[in-house]
Amino acid sequence: MALPGGWRTQNPFRSTYFAAQAMAAEMSTGAAASLLVLGHPASVSMLVTGLRASFTKKIVGESRFAFADLAGMREAVLRTVANGEPSLFVARSVGRTADGVVAAEFDITWSFKRRGMA
Repeated sequence: MALPGGWRTQNPFRSTYFAAQAMAAEMSTGAAASLLVLGHPASVSMLVTGLRASFTKKIVGESRFAFADLAGMREAVLRTVANGEPSLFVARSVGRTADGVVAAEFDITWSFKRRGMA
């Protein structure tokens, strides 16, 4: 997920707003979650239930946020589909500056729940 630099995402200190970074991190994990949920005949809901972030470098300008553990997230969705029990998955999104330096890490907790189960 690319996050543009410039006035739209810039705070008064000329760096990227942490909220804009959180949005990019959520989108990088949420897009994967949406595709996994939509790929099943069973109806599965998804919801962010937690967020933890650490910032190690100031982001000035464009940045990219990436999520890599698709297999782990798939397991959580499959568990929910198979047994009907809700499952949680902590998805890590890593934000890098335009030159590839890690600047932020977000752990976003996703809850998956099968609809129509008592």
